[in-house]
Amino acid sequence: MARLNTQIDFKHLRLVNAVVNQGNLSRAARYLNLTQSALSHQLKNLEQQCQQALFTRNGKKMLLTTAGERLLQSANVILQEADTLAADLQEIAAGTEGTIRLSSECYTSFHWLPSAIEQFEQRFSKIKLKITTPVAADIFELLDEGEIDLAITMYAGPENYLSFPLFNDELVLLVHPENRLADEKTISRAQLSDETLIVYPHGKEKLFQLLFSEAEELPRKVVEMPLTEGILEWCSAGLGVAVMANWATSRYVTERNLVPIPIDTPGTARTWHAVTRQGELPVYLDDFIQTITQNTPSV
Repeated sequence: MARLNTQIDFKHLRLVNAVVNQGNLSRAARYLNLTQSALSHQLKNLEQQCQQALFTRNGKKMLLTTAGERLLQSANVILQEADTLAADLQEIAAGTEGTIRLSSECYTSFHWLPSAIEQFEQRFSKIKLKITTPVAADIFELLDEGEIDLAITMYAGPENYLSFPLFNDELVLLVHPENRLADEKTISRAQLSDETLIVYPHGKEKLFQLLFSEAEELPRKVVEMPLTEGILEWCSAGLGVAVMANWATSRYVTERNLVPIPIDTPGTARTWHAVTRQGELPVYLDDFIQTITQNTPSV
């Protein structure tokens, strides 16, 4: 048997679907807004392409052949998927469907986001939010490679990014009340040399660059700990000190009986930003940025 050279398009699939659902050519033609003659011509051409009949006629009723049943099976799947695709594309174009992939330079950023996300989801219930963890060392590389859509960073992004200011904060040193530094008004980096400094592994290098100009100035002992709760437990037990943002520590100062002390070093005051790639922003991403801007932590 010669190989079929069949080019079946959507009108053929809708034809078969309509004839089956309507029962005969006359009603199917009205359903498809065609003349019965035009529909009969389309069916004849389709059967010629398939080299076999797709329907048998029982009076006015049209019954599927085996080939017709197979064609209907695919028609139902393809037409349903096409309708879903059209609806999805329409929602994406309208900015009501999509995904926001989010990451931050600091785990504690995620503590103040839930209230903003709740407000956002009331307006954009079909937008999916994916938070990338663990926090990346180079968050701008993730933006460049298209792995995330939005970054929450401690500083504004380079000129080739869009940066939206969120809030200002300042780094402070957290110490146990009985620590030798607890009564100091401010702390210099030299005073940290004899302390055990507890740090996030992913933020260690940036913190060292900020606080210590030379390697010999580093504290006598550095302990890496990935979780904020663990760091605070160690500090409250007097096992070390930690550097954190003042807004991130305020809730723990009373609970954990810790003392926050300003650090007398340039660069400890920061302005957090929401950073994304340049270009026209989807409606939902623009709304999300505005929402988190209005729900930043109190400092």
